[in-house]
Amino acid sequence: GEGALLTLRNESGELTTRLDGDIGSSGGLVFKWPSTGRTMVNIEGQEAGSSTDGAAIKLYDLAGATETIELDALEGGAGGAMNMRSGTNVRTVKVDAEDGGTGGLVLLYDNVRTQPKIELDADDNDGGAFVYMKDDTGLTTVQLDALDVGGGSSLQLMDAAGDLNVRLDADDGD
Repeated sequence: GEGALLTLRNESGELTTRLDGDIGSSGGLVFKWPSTGRTMVNIEGQEAGSSTDGAAIKLYDLAGATETIELDALEGGAGGAMNMRSGTNVRTVKVDAEDGGTGGLVLLYDNVRTQPKIELDADDNDGGAFVYMKDDTGLTTVQLDALDVGGGSSLQLMDAAGDLNVRLDADDGD
């Protein structure tokens, strides 16, 4: 690229830090693990390959092979987010500050699925918070709604087929 470049090396001549004016589209900073040369920390002024995302910080495991934590200042053009991955590179936690413009969202995954097992939503588009809990197939089995259709809160418990078996409604049908 055309941008400025500053590299720092340890006494053995191994690259440890690189400040590059061309990382992403607005520069960045990379810290390398000297013995392997793998990236351990990557700080980008604007996330590479994106015209809508802001700055990003990416932290890697000791081998430098798996990006285990990503902090994104503007994920998808709307609010900051944090993604955490397991040692097998499966996302297990996502925290989104502005999910669809309705407030914060936390998603918890198990180590093998791509769909969240627990969703905590600060506003499910009706002004109330919502919690979903799902089984291994991704079927919602527990719902807790802070502002149900009737105006109060509700708890719904489903059986293994997803059929509603228990419903506790604070307004009792109002």
